[in-house]
Amino acid sequence: MKRTLVFVLILFVLVFIPIQNPKAYYVIGVVNNKTLSSDIAIKDGNIVMISYTDSVSEKTHNDMEIYNIKRIDDFIRNINKGRKDKIRIVEYGKNATGTWVNKLYDLKYDGKKIIDIEYDTYSNPNAFIPSQPEMFNTIIKRDYPDGISYRICDSEGENDDCAKLISFSKSSIIDNKK
Repeated sequence: MKRTLVFVLILFVLVFIPIQNPKAYYVIGVVNNKTLSSDIAIKDGNIVMISYTDSVSEKTHNDMEIYNIKRIDDFIRNINKGRKDKIRIVEYGKNATGTWVNKLYDLKYDGKKIIDIEYDTYSNPNAFIPSQPEMFNTIIKRDYPDGISYRICDSEGENDDCAKLISFSKSSIIDNKK
């Protein structure tokens, strides 16, 4: 009797709770195209970039939409102040047949280093596969007349060992705060 009750309780937790709360998958670590829809990612405060592959956005009238971008600026400020913080950057592709996660990064600042985990979003569509963590020292923002670029760097110097993290046209930014 006890085993049956435990089994039913575990089954309930694994099946019913995720149906009622799509974010439950995110909490327990299963990340895929179903559990990380663009609507969920935007609502959760993730930095979201949606690239239109065969059309243009009705909101921005170009091929891209950017949401919650101010969150990366907050993350940089927290790094500069030595405060622990974390962010998620999700890049989506969108065409006539649907929307899918194209790139996914989790960045965590532990008070000393930025820990970057990039996910393989193509090998297993049912569960994205995290890479080995990479360590970085800083993120640099480049603000151009028409665009913004964020670069993640191994060293404090602006030109040393930096790689593009995210870049976009300023006209793609959507302020989703009502």
